Amino acid sequence: RCPEEAGQLPIDDLYFNVVLDAWARDLSKGADQVMSRLSKPRALLIDLIEGKYNAMPDNSSFNHVIRACYAPWASKKNNADDVDRMNAWETAFEIYSRMAERRYGACRPDAHTYTHMFKAISCLWPKVTAKSSDEKLAVCRSIFRSCCQDGQLSKTSFWVLSTLIESSELMSLLSDELEGYNIMTKDLHRNPDRLYTQLPAEWSKKGRNVKSLNRHKQ
Repeated sequence: RCPEEAGQLPIDDLYFNVVLDAWARDLSKGADQVMSRLSKPRALLIDLIEGKYNAMPDNSSFNHVIRACYAPWASKKNNADDVDRMNAWETAFEIYSRMAERRYGACRPDAHTYTHMFKAISCLWPKVTAKSSDEKLAVCRSIFRSCCQDGQLSKTSFWVLSTLIESSELMSLLSDELEGYNIMTKDLHRNPDRLYTQLPAEWSKKGRNVKSLNRHKQ
């Protein structure tokens, strides 16, 4: 109701981000009626994008909605069928894609965005089958490539990625991005934090500056 009452009042994106963050936190409390509840932050973000309110979304606006998508399943105590999970994933990917299109002012995927996307895959991808495993790897590869191209790789995002796929798949993914140059040893591929330090510096030129995403220790 608060956003509706705002109308054309001279308020900024901080106001809306507080609302979006609150909805994401509420969604973390459980998966009951998740798609109905998730529709609210998504709708508000779309309204902001389309200029309904006297404010424009920033990176935090997009990131809060992506976080809201996987928040109900961040705890292993919460369960739901694969249909709800995939619907939530499709919403997360839709929001990410809107950022990746780079048509909305200065809003582009940042280090937090990529971390949230890998966490969304971790929480929302359906039970593994040969087909779903291949699809998951393809999605991980695409998002990882964009992350590296944008220089937004962080220690946390790389660690989450390493938990999503098999070590052999991670090695193959890195080898492709490094154009066949092999930096991996038996020890390194088992220690994502150490491996992260050996990756090209340009992959993390922006992501390494986000302190909250670079504190992870194996």
